[in-house]
Amino acid sequence: MELSRIYAAIIGYYSDINTDSLFHYSAKLQTILKYLKKPQKHAWYYVTAGRDLITYPLNGAKKIPAEQFNKGKAYIIHALDILEKYKIYKNTIRPYAYGLLADIYLNEKKYDLAIINYKKSNQGYLLLKNRSGALDMNLYIAEAYQKKGDLATALAYFKQYNTASINLEKERNERGLRESELQVNLLQQDKEINKERKQQYLYLILLFVALGLFALLFWNYEQKQKSNKQLAVLNNDLAAKNSLLDKRNADIELLLKEIHHRVKNNLEVVSSLLALQSAQISDPNTKDAMTEGQNRVNSIGIVHQKLYQGTNLGSVEMKDYFLNLSESILDSFGAEQRINLKLAMENLDLDIDTAVPLGLIVNELLTNCIKYAFPNGEKGIITIKLHKTNNTTLRLEVADNGVGKSGVTQGTGFGAQLISLLTQQLNGSITEESLNGTKLIFDFKVKAA
Repeated sequence: MELSRIYAAIIGYYSDINTDSLFHYSAKLQTILKYLKKPQKHAWYYVTAGRDLITYPLNGAKKIPAEQFNKGKAYIIHALDILEKYKIYKNTIRPYAYGLLADIYLNEKKYDLAIINYKKSNQGYLLLKNRSGALDMNLYIAEAYQKKGDLATALAYFKQYNTASINLEKERNERGLRESELQVNLLQQDKEINKERKQQYLYLILLFVALGLFALLFWNYEQKQKSNKQLAVLNNDLAAKNSLLDKRNADIELLLKEIHHRVKNNLEVVSSLLALQSAQISDPNTKDAMTEGQNRVNSIGIVHQKLYQGTNLGSVEMKDYFLNLSESILDSFGAEQRINLKLAMENLDLDIDTAVPLGLIVNELLTNCIKYAFPNGEKGIITIKLHKTNNTTLRLEVADNGVGKSGVTQGTGFGAQLISLLTQQLNGSITEESLNGTKLIFDFKVKAA
């Protein structure tokens, strides 16, 4: 039905934009399900509605209640039951639904069920010849084995994912190279055709000149007509080349997003390998060093994640990036409950060459605050501010209300040296205050917009 397509399009539009409208139109679509005869449409509704229920809280709530979460889970299982009942196997809904169900079981720490459903999703994508989707499922299977504690199997799947990922990327690069060569050949052929056409026009002009003065007026008329035709041909050629250029630019943008995606995934593999190695280390100092290294890798990985998920491949929105980075660091130290993080800043887009060093600096400072500012498990507040004081100066402030420790950036440790080097890289200076805790102020010189 046309109405079902309209509701489906509206639901897709409001995803991640307005959850109230999303759930409103989802409910509208449910009222007309009884008129839809195709079981695929029923399965699509229940899997998307289930996904939204486990992802977004209702009515402006901050957290998803258990009742809503369980309802979303039941919807996803019902969608799979519909597909199984009608023996619909070659359909994108099936592997997607298994992946969502596996995520739920992973959240519930039911690792065996999560692994089973990730594998079903993997098989579904392979049946559809979607190697990229199947490859992502291999990564999730490895992470599930890791969380389960089966490190040997996790490592095997990580290796399998890494090898397959490299092979897939190589195939895509080779295919892109062949397509580029074909486009170059087509452009070369266009040039030769245009050259031949110009020669033909020259011969025609010489022929008309030979007719003499008697045919001058007639020749002028014919020449004008032919000039118009020539202009039309050139305009058509120009339009075709512009279309080809637009397509090429779109392909390059897609390729860049895929590169950022793969870099992020590869950094996750490195982070997981560090976590696996850390799990086998008993020395606490070495274990802390491994955790800090893992957080540094994650801080860079989050930048690439923001780049491929965003609409602008050249910049990163820093408030959302700092929020994701801080939550990851607090989680790695198990400090979510005792540390209150405040981001006192507006949305600010920065290029990747500035975002990565800033992320690493914030990573080091947050790690230092968690370890030293609040001893013996004390609660506290960490505040992060980032804004432009003028067109050429960027100011970063990181403050805590802990015990107060001076000389944070003048130490001989790796973290202090890294902060100093990154500050020099961004042409910055550091000011330190130790009143009611520790406050570090960085002023960086940036290029004028």
